[in-house]
Amino acid sequence: QMPVPVEIGWLSDPSVALYAVVLVFAWSQFGFNTVLFTAGMQGIPKELHEAAMLDGAGAWRRFFSITLPSLRATTFFVVASTVILALQLFDIVYALNQPNPVGFPDNATLTPVVYLYQLGFQQNAFGQASAVAWILFILIFSLTLLQFRRQRRSRRIHRAAARQRVEGLAERHARREQVAQLPCEEQHLAHGHVRLVAAAERQAETGTGGAAFRGCRPCRRFRGRGLRSRLRLRLRA
Repeated sequence: QMPVPVEIGWLSDPSVALYAVVLVFAWSQFGFNTVLFTAGMQGIPKELHEAAMLDGAGAWRRFFSITLPSLRATTFFVVASTVILALQLFDIVYALNQPNPVGFPDNATLTPVVYLYQLGFQQNAFGQASAVAWILFILIFSLTLLQFRRQRRSRRIHRAAARQRVEGLAERHARREQVAQLPCEEQHLAHGHVRLVAAAERQAETGTGGAAFRGCRPCRRFRGRGLRSRLRLRLRA
């Protein structure tokens, strides 16, 4: 004997019942997806936002140009996992329809797993239910495989970028060592300190500065801190 249908406004109207299920499903997944996006945002380097702020980029410009592209992998994972969970949805529909039949009203809340349940346990059509289960398995497996391939490609891209950064750092370090072997005047020229070189030449011509590059303060500071430190000069004309 079928139970007497219970009329609930937002679950009994076929045009609204599916939206009610979607709302409950989105609410149930909101916390987990928020944690994923929070972890993805914490992995974005702060230097990117600081450099954009120095260039005059506003909040919206930084969001669309830095935050969203950096969250591309996280967004794909969230979308793929949410679609897979939506294909497997049964418990929310079953709980909301009680004590009415599953899929009430008029199959407006029908999902693949609910359809499988109706075929196998209500209509005893086990062959059709098995076919639906295989189709659902192929869909979920395809989405999962696509997600794993996307993650593997993203991992390769990150490794290549890290390798390029390491090679760039090693190249800059080797260049600094080469510059450190040069005489003091050529070091200033290599670092682009043209104004300091011109001032020293003027001092040498007038005889007021003596040997300008023999023991100048920036050079002593540079030698004292080692090759890894930057040569910071405050030049005045």
